[in-house]
Amino acid sequence: AVDSAPDIVVITDVHGYINYANTALLKFLDEDFSEVENKRITDLWHKEGDVEGWKKAYQNALREGKTQSLNSFGLKKGGIKYEGLIQITPIKGESSIENFLVIERDVSEERQKERIKNEFISVVSHELRTPMTVIRGYSSLLTEGKLGELNDKQKEFVEKINAETGRLLELANDMLDLQKFESGKIELKFEKTSMPEFIDKIVQDHTFLYNKKGLTIERQSNLAAQYANIDHKYFERTITNLLSNAYKFTERGGVKIFLLNPDPKHIIIAVKDTGAGIKDEALSHLFERFYQASDVLNRKQEGSGLGLSIVKTVTEAHGGMVWVESQVGIGTTFYIAIPVAE
Repeated sequence: AVDSAPDIVVITDVHGYINYANTALLKFLDEDFSEVENKRITDLWHKEGDVEGWKKAYQNALREGKTQSLNSFGLKKGGIKYEGLIQITPIKGESSIENFLVIERDVSEERQKERIKNEFISVVSHELRTPMTVIRGYSSLLTEGKLGELNDKQKEFVEKINAETGRLLELANDMLDLQKFESGKIELKFEKTSMPEFIDKIVQDHTFLYNKKGLTIERQSNLAAQYANIDHKYFERTITNLLSNAYKFTERGGVKIFLLNPDPKHIIIAVKDTGAGIKDEALSHLFERFYQASDVLNRKQEGSGLGLSIVKTVTEAHGGMVWVESQVGIGTTFYIAIPVAE
């Protein structure tokens, strides 16, 4: 089974010398086993790759007794460069680690597609933002009557233009930020912050909007450890996305934000609404890009479909996690857990 596996499978001794190689590797290199036996991977097809990364992975696998992963560029037959995803797993003998199992997959095509996709998203987002900003600016001038008075019908149409261009701008900004997070281009600026004070400001900013719709919004805290290291810009956006969702899909009642310490090392922020709720089958998809639970949520309210993806991405960038609980007809609660500041 191993010999017929599509991925490269190699077994080395504890010093990295090859004892076994499956057919996939021999075809990959167009060589016989005798040409790779008792040689190191970094002396063969990965000699121009991340040699230090290989050494570190072997050392960590030996020290920790756990599988290690790395990416490294290699050369296959014909001298063609490729990108490999490698896992190094220690194999224990009776008393100690005696061998390593090395599994490698050529991910060049996948990574190239990912790069093209990210470049496309970046270009489209940038190209969308400029004209949408201009259109929204002019439509705002029309709405305010600064270019002449409009009748009621004209105002209605211009307001629709303004709202839709705003939605497109939100989509462009969300796409661009997600792409930046994925490519590591966003550097978060962490500040030690009192979470009750931070949340209170966001609640105050949303109170007028909620009250105008006849909804309540309040914060309750039971924190012993109340400080966390957060990036104010992106974490505020995370909480705002959750409150915007709750606002869109709640027609009566309101939202409560609970702050609590489940243990001494974490803070949980729970955003609980009394909205329509979400069916069980939709819950596992909520944080996927462009997913909207159209069978449950009131689709008169449109969004970019990226808001919850950003919540998840930003939360994980803070070393935290996010999850959701919901009951149809009762409401939804989103939970964010982040580490307490040391």
